[in-house]
Amino acid sequence: MHPPQLHKGMVLTVGTGTGPATDIVTPLLKSVREARPDAVACLVSPQSAPLAQTLRERLAREAGYTPPVWETFTVADPNDLELAFTVALTAIRSLLRQGLAPADITADYTSGTKAMTAALVLAAVALGCGSLRYITGQRRDGTVVAGTERFLTLPPSAVLAFNRLQVAEELFRQLAFGACRHLVSEVNLFLLTPDDQHRREALLQAAQAYDAWDRFQYHDAVHWFERLLRTHPAVLPADLYPASDLPRRLRHLGDTVHQKRFTRDLLADLLANAERRLREGRWDDAVARLYRAT
Repeated sequence: MHPPQLHKGMVLTVGTGTGPATDIVTPLLKSVREARPDAVACLVSPQSAPLAQTLRERLAREAGYTPPVWETFTVADPNDLELAFTVALTAIRSLLRQGLAPADITADYTSGTKAMTAALVLAAVALGCGSLRYITGQRRDGTVVAGTERFLTLPPSAVLAFNRLQVAEELFRQLAFGACRHLVSEVNLFLLTPDDQHRREALLQAAQAYDAWDRFQYHDAVHWFERLLRTHPAVLPADLYPASDLPRRLRHLGDTVHQKRFTRDLLADLLANAERRLREGRWDDAVARLYRAT
């Protein structure tokens, strides 16, 4: 028999509520029934594990529907954020191993301890899950009152976009200007806050400027440096900005190359460029620049 073909997955935290009379199962039942995933992964504590089984039984009985794949992952200490995060990663990866794409997985963090819900959100964002879901409505004893539920669903795209800017800055500091430029250009401007929109544009201009300089395209570098200093003078960390006299010096180097002259400044730039290539482990490029310098 072939395994069932899976199209949608859901990972959800299962808590116990704030009191013995609290019905935590009903809101989760509605969430699973509404989403109708093919695979479910429940993140539970030792105390809430029986409620996950109750959820599965009620789903079969009241909705006439049982997901083909149903797994339970236990967080031994539900107040340990680091442990909960590790278990949440394991739960999501289990769904991924069964053929689901990250975009096909919803993370429902409605119930559970603060550590469990925070861990699921962090894991879902880290692994690129398609959506985060939370059930809201009127609450009694910490639980949404039946009949008042509303599903709030949001993609973690904005968080991922912000994270890509962080990664791009690190690539910049590692002198990987081309990779930085490529990553920044893929970040959707409309997923960012206004401040981060300016940060994206400034980082893109800085990467283009340094990348042009790195390829000895001095006049292009001057264009991007001047544009960066004119339009985004105080957006990026200070160490990512050029010295104030750098555009003037690069323009002079560009003029030197255009006039086919060789100067001490050009020699110094060739040697510095070769040194950067050595630091990056790009030996062939470094030797080529040293050869050019001699």
